[in-house]
Amino acid sequence: MGLTTPPDVFLKHLPNILPKVEPALMQINSSELSDEVKRKRKNVAFLRALIEESKFGDNVRLAEAIMKDILSNPYFSSEPGLVMAFINYSPAFNRLLAKYIFTTRHYPMEIMREWIKSVVEKGDADRDISKFVLSKPPFTEGPDPIKDMIIKRCMGTTGRSIGPQLELTPGTVIKTSGYKLKVLSCAGKGNTGAVYKAQTMNGKGEQIVGLKVCVKYEPEVILSMQRESKKMAFLEELQVCKYTAILEAGDDYAVKEWAEGITGVEWFKVWEMDGAKTSDESFRKLIQLFRKVGEKKIYLQNFKPHNLLWDQEQRLWQVIDYGGHKALNTPEEVVEKYYEKFDDMWNKNKKLVPSCAELVRRMQREKKKLEDSRRTASSTSTPTPTPSPLSGASISTSASSSSIPAQPFNGAASVNGKAKGKEKEQQEKEKEKKEQQEQRGEKEKKEEEEEQSAAAAAAPGKKGKKSTKKEKKEEKKKEKKEKKNSSKKESIERSRSVGESEEGEEAEGGGEGGGGGGEGEAKKKGSLLMIKTSKSKKTKKR
Repeated sequence: MGLTTPPDVFLKHLPNILPKVEPALMQINSSELSDEVKRKRKNVAFLRALIEESKFGDNVRLAEAIMKDILSNPYFSSEPGLVMAFINYSPAFNRLLAKYIFTTRHYPMEIMREWIKSVVEKGDADRDISKFVLSKPPFTEGPDPIKDMIIKRCMGTTGRSIGPQLELTPGTVIKTSGYKLKVLSCAGKGNTGAVYKAQTMNGKGEQIVGLKVCVKYEPEVILSMQRESKKMAFLEELQVCKYTAILEAGDDYAVKEWAEGITGVEWFKVWEMDGAKTSDESFRKLIQLFRKVGEKKIYLQNFKPHNLLWDQEQRLWQVIDYGGHKALNTPEEVVEKYYEKFDDMWNKNKKLVPSCAELVRRMQREKKKLEDSRRTASSTSTPTPTPSPLSGASISTSASSSSIPAQPFNGAASVNGKAKGKEKEQQEKEKEKKEQQEQRGEKEKKEEEEEQSAAAAAAPGKKGKKSTKKEKKEEKKKEKKEKKNSSKKESIERSRSVGESEEGEEAEGGGEGGGGGGEGEAKKKGSLLMIKTSKSKKTKKR
């Protein structure tokens, strides 16, 4: 949008943008404005009124279009007052001037210098002037008063300065506002700044720090150094990664914390030689860092291989140099841009290492395969049975025997075990005797009752009495034999179980198994003798 477009566009927006414009200007028709060559003076008057008597605060795009059209239109090369009207009206247009000042060669350098000087004197848009104007010839060809004016203003920001330090050698001593530093080595150098490893010499405990200075002593470089503190404060507020904090900030330097490790450039070389494994911890944590920043929907522009350090002791990535940031719509957009930067600035030789997106997909497949294998292993594994008290005791003793040195045999413990075993045997024998006596008493009562009932039933005839008595006696004999046989079996099984328990106790006593076996056999014989005596008693009663 500009004077080269139909003037109806301007007239359409005038009621909203220019409430203070004179009514005469509002009555200018399109045919008069469209003839720019013949009616240039009227157009100039219109634009000057547009600039001086209006407010562009709500429509900066329109103002930018007009400024660009003026600077690029040769019809207005003889009217530099229009640009000055913009400059005098609002500081917002100073950025537009700085941005478009070199898009045209219609104005002589003397006029453009006057514009720039007027902007600098007002103290507005120093960064834009130094970025778009002073970084180009003829200002870069040597010392310039406008550049010196901006530098002087920049150096008064904090009041702390060390002056231009283009080259620092090991052993050089530099004094800042709060430190006395001895340079040890150069850690890295870029187009605008350099970082040195230094040691404090304040006498309060020596400390290793980093000293960042300006390589080019120009306004844009100095202003960039002064923005370091704001960038660090933004990282601190974001809380997504660790960074080397600024200990002291000056106009043209910064004293920072020192961190040991390898930069992203060195790390990628080692990682590539090792096969670019996606299972590597450093690679996984780098991708996690990209995703963590993506969750904030903020794209940090300082995640370059030179600005990230892999701390091998703490096992994490640190930001050692700050940069700008940009807000994006979704986390996916942020992560995608980091993947692209990884391919462009980290993985320069893409023939050896796949793209970052492919590496992430490979890492996800490996993770899924590992999870599936763990699930199948857990599902196929049988549940461990709960150990019984006996098995638990055996496990504990075996474990203790492997960890505790062998101890001498304790004879008193084995004797106590034998005494306890004998007491148990006697108690079991007494129980058996009582049970047998009770069974005998019950049997005898039943037999007497049966005999009495049989005698009463057989009273009418003697032959019937004799036959029934014989049959009953035979049946009783059979029943007694069967009971005797069953009692013999039970006593034999009990004696066997007793012998087995004795053998086990003797084996645990250690070294006395033979004697225990003899005792077991004696007990078996004793149980058999008791059975025989019980038989003889029964026969006598009969």
